[in-house]
Amino acid sequence: MATRNSGRIAPSARTVLLFCATAAVFICTDRTPAGGQTKEPPSTAQGQPPANELDRTFTLEEVSLFDLDDQQVMGLRLGHWVRCTEAPDPNVVAYPTFKSQHPLYGTLSLPYPPDKQSSSTAYRFAIDESGTTGQGYDRLYFDLNHDGDLTNDKILAVPKDPADRPILGFRGTQQVCFETVAIPLPFDAQSSHPLELMPRLMGSPNGKVLGFVATKARKGQIQLGDRKYDVLLGHVYVLAGWFDNPRVTLYVVPAGGERFGWGDGNPLAYTQKINGTFYRFSATPAGDKLTVHPYAGPLGTLEVGPGDRKIGTMLISGSLRTATTTVPLGIWVADGRPLEPARSCKLPVGDYRLDHLTVQMDGLSAVILNNYYSDGKPMDKRNRQNTYGIAIREDKPFVLEFSSKPQVLFALPASDHRVKRGQELSVKAVLIDPALDVMFRYLKQGQQLDPKVTITRANGEIVAQGVMPFGSDGTRGYSWRVPNDLTLNGNGETFTITVTYDTRDLYGTVIGNRELVVYRQ
Repeated sequence: MATRNSGRIAPSARTVLLFCATAAVFICTDRTPAGGQTKEPPSTAQGQPPANELDRTFTLEEVSLFDLDDQQVMGLRLGHWVRCTEAPDPNVVAYPTFKSQHPLYGTLSLPYPPDKQSSSTAYRFAIDESGTTGQGYDRLYFDLNHDGDLTNDKILAVPKDPADRPILGFRGTQQVCFETVAIPLPFDAQSSHPLELMPRLMGSPNGKVLGFVATKARKGQIQLGDRKYDVLLGHVYVLAGWFDNPRVTLYVVPAGGERFGWGDGNPLAYTQKINGTFYRFSATPAGDKLTVHPYAGPLGTLEVGPGDRKIGTMLISGSLRTATTTVPLGIWVADGRPLEPARSCKLPVGDYRLDHLTVQMDGLSAVILNNYYSDGKPMDKRNRQNTYGIAIREDKPFVLEFSSKPQVLFALPASDHRVKRGQELSVKAVLIDPALDVMFRYLKQGQQLDPKVTITRANGEIVAQGVMPFGSDGTRGYSWRVPNDLTLNGNGETFTITVTYDTRDLYGTVIGNRELVVYRQ
C-alpha cells in the first residue's frame, strides 16, 4: 500500500522507479500454430472496413483524473517524471533561501516553447522543507514565468487536505502531491492555453523523482463497424502537448463496463486493428472531438521465412513503423484478447522499418528493435537516417528472412579509445543487421544467450574475460577495471576486445573485434 502522510515526504522514503512502456497492440491475418493454420474471420481477413464505413467524428467530454478508477488509469497517473538532484542549476539566476540542508533541484523540459522560437522549454524548480531538515519536503518553487528567478513565482505548497489527490499504489513508497500549476502550451497557430499539472514527489536517498500529472483527460464512446467502444484520451509518461499531439495516448475498449487496462492504450498516431479492420485516429487540440479514419486502401503481405536455414516453425509479432504511423503485427482474436504471433500478415501498402519485433524460430526467440546506436556512440543515431527497407506492395509479398550478414557494433569503446591503468573500461556491443538497421535486444533458447567477451594481447594472452549480460540501456554491457600493475609493453600497448554471439540457427556464431590502447600515464 502507498504510505499516506500529512503531505510531506521524508528524505528516507524508498523510490520505486517504474518507467513503463505502453505495449503496442499489433495484428496479422494468419499464423501456423502446432495444430495447423488459423485465419481471421473471412469478412475481415483483408483488414478493410465494412462496406460504407466512412470517417466519423465523435464527441468526448472532459473528466478529472481524480474521478477515474485508480487501476484503470495508472499510466495517466504516473505523469511525466523528472529526476531530482542535490546540485543547483547554473542556469538559475536566483534561488530562495532554503531551510533544508538538502534541497532538491530539477528541470522539466517540454517540447513546445511558448515563444515558438526554440526547440524546447526548460522549467527549473527546487523543492524545500518548511520545517527542519528531515521532516519532509513540502514546498515547491517552480519557475513558471520562465525568467530563471525562483523567488518571484508562487510557492506551491501541499494542500491541507490531500486525500483527493491520486496516491499511487506502490508498496513502501511515500508520496507527496503539491498544488497544481498551469503551464502554457501552444494550442493552435495563434494562441497558447494553460495545461494544468499536479506535481507529485516520490523518492529515497538513492533517487527522487517529481512527476507532473496532467489532471484532465477526455472520455467518450465511439462506434467502429457495428460495435461500440469506450475511449479515453490522455497524457501517459510524456507531456507532449495538447490532445491532438501524436504522442497523446488513446485507450479503446469494448463498451459495457470494460476497464481501461495497460495494454489498451496506444499513441494517437498509431494505426490500430480492431475487429479485423485497420483504423487511425485524430483529435482536436481541446480533445472534445475524436475522428475515426478506417483504412480502405490496398493491402500487401509480410511473411517471415527461414531462408537457407532448416527451421520448421517461424512466427512474428510486434510492430512496423512508417514515417507517420506504427502498424501492428500479430493475430486479432477478439476484443480484449492479447494478439498472437503469426506467419504472415496483411498490412497497408507502404515502406516500413522494424519498430519492435519478436521472432520465434522453433525453440529460439529473438527480440529485435530499430537500431538506435552508432559506432562509438551509445543511444545516438543522429548521423544516419532511418531505413525504411520493408516494402509492402499489393502484388508481391515481402519475405523477412534475416539473410543479410550480421555484425557486432561497438557502441563503446570508440575505435580510438585509450584507457589508463587503474581506470574502468566499459564495453557495450550489440548484434545488428545493417541492411535493415536493426539490433537484437536479446536471444533466448531455454535461457538467455548472453555473448562472451575476451580482452587479449597481440600474442593471444587473455587478460580479462566474462559474459556481457543485457544492459538496462539496451546494449549488452561489460566492464573491466584495468589493474594498476598490468604489465605493458612500453608506455602503451594495444589490446583486442572480442565479443562472440552464439545465435544458434539464426546466424550461427558471430564475432566482432575492437582494438584499444592501455597506457601507463
